[in-house]
Amino acid sequence: KVTVKTSPRKVKGRIAAGNFKSLGQAAGVHRKVTQNVIGKGPTPRPVGQPVNSPKNLLRKSVLYALDKARANYVLGYAASVVDDLGELHEKGGRRGEDVYGPRPAIGPGLEKIRPRLNRFWKGSLRG
Repeated sequence: KVTVKTSPRKVKGRIAAGNFKSLGQAAGVHRKVTQNVIGKGPTPRPVGQPVNSPKNLLRKSVLYALDKARANYVLGYAASVVDDLGELHEKGGRRGEDVYGPRPAIGPGLEKIRPRLNRFWKGSLRG
């Protein structure tokens, strides 16, 4: 005879731990793909295409942070590295006399990994 004991608290804890680990993996891949979407060319790309960063500052400034309480992550540009240029390139805007057209990279990076997102959670709950 086999008996199975379940503990709801342990199950919830394992689900939360597996979710957090999988979320971190997805965020890391999103960061890497976003870095790869940002070009290296010396000339600006047309408006609507991901930005070029000849000195790789924008690529290096892409960071993510996990929020365990809300079970999500935030991906963006480190202001300590590129000030507000990341946001200006992403959304478009004005800085002094310079006008920047939107050249998003974070959204296209997410679109590239969207078909693979479910795989990060596959097998995340193991005994």
